[in-house]
Amino acid sequence: METFRHLAKNIDLNTEDKRINTLGQGNVLIATIANQGYSNVLMQLGEHKLSAEQVAEKLYRRCCEFMESGAQASEYLADQLMLPLALCGGGEFTTNELTLHAKTNGDVIKLFGGDVKYTKLKANLWKVFVSPIAC
Repeated sequence: METFRHLAKNIDLNTEDKRINTLGQGNVLIATIANQGYSNVLMQLGEHKLSAEQVAEKLYRRCCEFMESGAQASEYLADQLMLPLALCGGGEFTTNELTLHAKTNGDVIKLFGGDVKYTKLKANLWKVFVSPIAC
């Protein structure tokens, strides 16, 4: 936490340190970024032979990349938004990265009669258009 707080000292940030006894892999650091009236949650899991400080550095870099992109939804939220949009009348949003998982979700939506289109706006910003599934 101290490493993350130090790296993010120029960002308006509220931090909370929770220690939980669990059988999990170890360190996990979670950042919630409020943006345009909603929140994105970014997480970095600890890895074998990866120090807590390295976990903090990795998450900090991801947070900076996401915030610099100007995207509405992180790459992990993007694929989760597509199906509700397709079922509820369609919509659009921006994401910082178009993952294989998002593309696969788009392909599944197309199989059910909806449509998903992607437009690259810049190196780290994509616009995702989701058309509704006809019921």
